[in-house]
Amino acid sequence: MLISMHLCFLNQGQAEQDAEFKTFLNDQRQRQAQWQKELEVSSGEAEAAYRFLRWCDRLSLILAQRQVPVGGRQLDITHGPDDQLYRVYRLDCGHLGVTPWPFSCKKLTVAVDACYLSQLQFATNDELRAALADAPRKTVEWTFAKP
Repeated sequence: MLISMHLCFLNQGQAEQDAEFKTFLNDQRQRQAQWQKELEVSSGEAEAAYRFLRWCDRLSLILAQRQVPVGGRQLDITHGPDDQLYRVYRLDCGHLGVTPWPFSCKKLTVAVDACYLSQLQFATNDELRAALADAPRKTVEWTFAKP
């Protein structure tokens, strides 16, 4: 259901230009309603869960693209499940802060294994797979701390 909601969000502009895509998105919205019913989830609960997914997705993109500003400046992440706007920024110590603070602990570290590609586009999925298989890997960590 959340993937379907994300597909609709990411491609909402396409529906205006492509009738087939409009049909696809309308079908997805109908499926979402059915899934909500089957899961016994209200539309408000589904929307809150989707806002959390979007929040995580946006923050991961900010981190992966190294977009956290320096000098105490804040960058909007997006609205969270509570419909509050969250922002990320770099603390003087080098850790990252988020306002308002969304975590139950005062400090946490997240890590991902990153593949470093020298090419931005690939002609086929097989070409991308091969590049990923050969790419150098490195673990990247970020520490979030409550100021």
